[in-house]
Amino acid sequence: QWTHFDERTMASLTPDDSGVLGITWENRKVTWEVLIDTFPSLQVKWPDMKPIFDTSRIPVNVYAEDDHAIYQVVLYYRTENKAVNQREILQSYEAHHKVYNENYEWDLSMTPLRAGKRVSAWSEASDRITLHGPNVSKSSAFHFQVESRLEYHEALLDQFRKLSAEMGIL
Repeated sequence: QWTHFDERTMASLTPDDSGVLGITWENRKVTWEVLIDTFPSLQVKWPDMKPIFDTSRIPVNVYAEDDHAIYQVVLYYRTENKAVNQREILQSYEAHHKVYNENYEWDLSMTPLRAGKRVSAWSEASDRITLHGPNVSKSSAFHFQVESRLEYHEALLDQFRKLSAEMGIL
């Protein structure tokens, strides 16, 4: 790419491969090495918990690592019948951090999720590469139904009543 500044002209290169650049007018050679950027590594451990209420706090273990620098780690979710993704930014970096590791507590009472909703949640980690990126890694999805606390307790009471009635018959 050539850029003109008054009487000066500057050139910039974006090489795809390592190599040597010959600057003939200065009788000089410049060697460069292109380092291929990899996608961030992302591991998410979703909980095995039921029931989940609209006031539940869901523990989510998130580990992300990048070879150069992580830009952002985000938790996304959406309900079954809506195409709009909601998000919570878990971490956003200004500086060059290579590792993010947190036991995040997702507080559903701070979301618009209410009883009866079927939810899909996942996490994404992106890096700081701006040339052809950013590179984004996506975790596996966590699916759950938000339960009604009242209906759950009523169902438990019904089971208790049935059990009590059976025990009285014996």
